[in-house]
Amino acid sequence: MGVPAGVLLLLLVTVGHGAAMEDYRLKAAFVLNFARYTLWPGESFQGEGDPLVLCVSGNSAVRAAFRGVDGKSVGKRILKVRFAGGADGCRGGHMIFISRETGDSDLSRLLDTAAGRPVLTIGEKFDFVRAGGIMTFIEKNGRLSFEVNWKRAVGKNLDFSSRLLKLAVIVEGEEK
Repeated sequence: MGVPAGVLLLLLVTVGHGAAMEDYRLKAAFVLNFARYTLWPGESFQGEGDPLVLCVSGNSAVRAAFRGVDGKSVGKRILKVRFAGGADGCRGGHMIFISRETGDSDLSRLLDTAAGRPVLTIGEKFDFVRAGGIMTFIEKNGRLSFEVNWKRAVGKNLDFSSRLLKLAVIVEGEEK
């Protein structure tokens, strides 16, 4: 958890009507910092050198933006970005980012992939957290922000830094 809280706060910038690519670059930076402020249980990894695997579901703009965080440091681990061709492509991942273009049936399959495992699911669709995800991007007062279902995260043995939770909108969704 070596990233100063100020760096995370700097990411809470005004969202404009810029290109989708810039929007997704910002979201990729957020996701990288979510990883840095999340603790997974030790059994999530086979060894100390194992990467932290982020599966990404989305179009070419999403993929291009998330390539920019591939290989970045997350504590003592390296973030490895995989692009999902479906739910099977996300098996064994530690995080899943699901873009708004993902259809409802694919969304359900991706969330099912994470069921019963300590997987941080992050989306951007309206009501993603209430549908079974853990975190979702929202716009609040013209700024990019995020919601967290903390109870669901705890139920998956994920723990967040208090610094991250101070910036989040804490919500409760139906337990899935």
